[in-house]
Amino acid sequence: MRWRVGNESSITIYKDRWISRPSTFKIISSPKLGRNAKVECLISLSGGWDMQKINCNFDKEDVQEILSIPLGSGKTEDTMMWHCDKRGLYTVKSGYCIGQELAGSPGVSNNLAAKKWWLGLWKLNIPLKVKIFIWKASHEWIPTRANLTKMGLQLDNKCPMCMTETETTIHALWSCRKLQYARKEWVPSGRVLINNYGKFFDFIYDCFRLLCAMDYDVLCVTIWKVWCARNSFLHDRKRHDVWNSMNWSRVFLGAFQQRGYVVPDKGVKNNVNEIQWQPPDQGWYKINCTAVMEERGGGFGLGIVIREVSGMVMASCSLQIAAGVDFWAANALAILKSSQFGKDCGLAPFTIESDSKRVVNWIKTASHLNSKYGAILGEIDKVSTH
Repeated sequence: MRWRVGNESSITIYKDRWISRPSTFKIISSPKLGRNAKVECLISLSGGWDMQKINCNFDKEDVQEILSIPLGSGKTEDTMMWHCDKRGLYTVKSGYCIGQELAGSPGVSNNLAAKKWWLGLWKLNIPLKVKIFIWKASHEWIPTRANLTKMGLQLDNKCPMCMTETETTIHALWSCRKLQYARKEWVPSGRVLINNYGKFFDFIYDCFRLLCAMDYDVLCVTIWKVWCARNSFLHDRKRHDVWNSMNWSRVFLGAFQQRGYVVPDKGVKNNVNEIQWQPPDQGWYKINCTAVMEERGGGFGLGIVIREVSGMVMASCSLQIAAGVDFWAANALAILKSSQFGKDCGLAPFTIESDSKRVVNWIKTASHLNSKYGAILGEIDKVSTH
């Protein structure tokens, strides 16, 4: 369980569990604001996050986690939620799944976040062979000596590079002392723990959360290069400068991304049907809204247009919001802002049309009021009933 933050939050910043970071859910930055400081002091008068204060008092990893928490624009209360269910509600099934994960792998306990990583892996702008290798390594399917021993082969499970520790997947690809120069060469590595991971998946998942896309791409290629160097030494007795693998990976990845791979559009049929705008009922107005995410995260834009029956635009606005929330929270905020904008303009009654069918269903069924989106969905419900 963890706290879902409201707009007038009494949650303690450094002591309570409120960050979407399994499994502690706590801030890791030093308490610059005082150990008893409340989350309320991080919320601006307008109801959003105080960007300047957060950036000045927290490490980059915590800044990203805080800004990813969606806030409404009104007064909502703090609520306890079950983190491992998209609706924020505990179920026996979700509890059982988490128990199984904790028993088998002491690292990642957020099944939904893990699924997001699996999907994100195949979208990385890196060679396919590297993606497949990272996928296999995350399942402990690469032939390290520890994995081969588990399969019943009789051999020495010591690492062939350092000859001191057992060659597990995480040891062979990252924590071996022979790789210390490669780790030091990589600037972002200071933000990632080295020796506290029992499994490779826990390590690569944490890197996915903590690093920007460019650094993460380089890391994946470097890990693949380290494995290639290990095999070359083991089978061909050829030594490679592992310490220079980071530079090699950057050059290799840069060349790959510059070449690019354009899928020819010849013969591809366009099956997208043009959707015509439908007018509202006589005497009503229609508000269309959308949210557009920045490509690399860090913010999103909202667009709102209000039309009357004939299609004439009565009012419109656009907003740029610097927050790291996800696509669904952004669309929920677009609906909330649309409702408030329509009332402020005095253009009522009105209906709201959104690009996100999922968020609209959440509002209609009230199924996610206890989730991390609940603060926004609850405000939408209040606005629509007044």
